[in-house]
Amino acid sequence: MRILIVEDEPLIARDIAGELTEQGYEVVSVCPDYPAAVRALTLEQPDFAVLDIHLGKGPGGLDLATLINETLFIPFIFLTSYADKPTIDKAKFRYPMAYLVKPFNGDELVATIEVAVMNHARYFRKRAIPIAVLNQDLTDPVSPREFEVLKDMIEGLTNPLIAARHSISLSTVKTHINHLFAKLDVRNRAELLIKMRDWDEKET
Repeated sequence: MRILIVEDEPLIARDIAGELTEQGYEVVSVCPDYPAAVRALTLEQPDFAVLDIHLGKGPGGLDLATLINETLFIPFIFLTSYADKPTIDKAKFRYPMAYLVKPFNGDELVATIEVAVMNHARYFRKRAIPIAVLNQDLTDPVSPREFEVLKDMIEGLTNPLIAARHSISLSTVKTHINHLFAKLDVRNRAELLIKMRDWDEKET
């Protein structure tokens, strides 16, 4: 899963990136401010965003959340040192998948991301398209194992969880996902989920 980190404290940003990389995530960009994050959202097409709420002067994480909700379809979580009611009230109406208060450790961050991805996926669909129905519209049909990985992605499982479920390596999972992206003509998980949602609505 491709993750964007938006954090204006360099040491915290480095620690987050290091922890996520160790856990098998792909950190596509680490941004200290709103303009850099907007560029990264456009150029890198992440699957998930970790947003600090306060980014110094100018627009911050709340503004980025609004932009994501209006123009993209990816889950995100907020990181913040503030747990006061006014901040929480502002944050909750941006519909994050989670709200994590600093300081936190790597296990807490990873657990929060795993749950956030799962919760986000629940809003897409409730049932899986049969493989035969899917393949009848594809020039290059998906294999049975690729289809299992596809269902896992729709459920919201991240790469490490998919690898554990099928007792395969992370590199094998990434290979299956890259094949799925090519066969379904999408660039990332967000586009894949949208395409599968639209496919499901067409079939019902």
